[in-house]
Amino acid sequence: MSAVVLAANPAYAAAYAVYTRGKDWRRAEATEQQAEQVGQRWLKSAFFPHEAEAWLTIHPTIVPEIAAQLRDAGLSPQHAECDLPPGMSIVHQVASGYLSAAEAMSELRDIRRRAASDADGRRLR
Repeated sequence: MSAVVLAANPAYAAAYAVYTRGKDWRRAEATEQQAEQVGQRWLKSAFFPHEAEAWLTIHPTIVPEIAAQLRDAGLSPQHAECDLPPGMSIVHQVASGYLSAAEAMSELRDIRRRAASDADGRRLR
């Protein structure tokens, strides 16, 4: 896809990020129509192409609806990469329905609070 097409159509730009990163959207398999459909899903979820690229760089198979839930709960792509008990990443737990995005954010805050408390306790000894 040419730079001119990408610049003229944000849906293509978002789709380009998807199909060049994701397992299901290899360049040879994706048509411009498929790319536009996937790009439209990212745009409908209120992602600019560079934001879709950020999520897909860390989570190549994430769908825009899950990324939007995580983003809306205050989680970044880097946060979503963190493991929560029982050893699954936040993105996988939310995508699997084990946790809501809000519950994942709450769990992450609790883990950070405990880690900070443990570090403070070690400094006092």
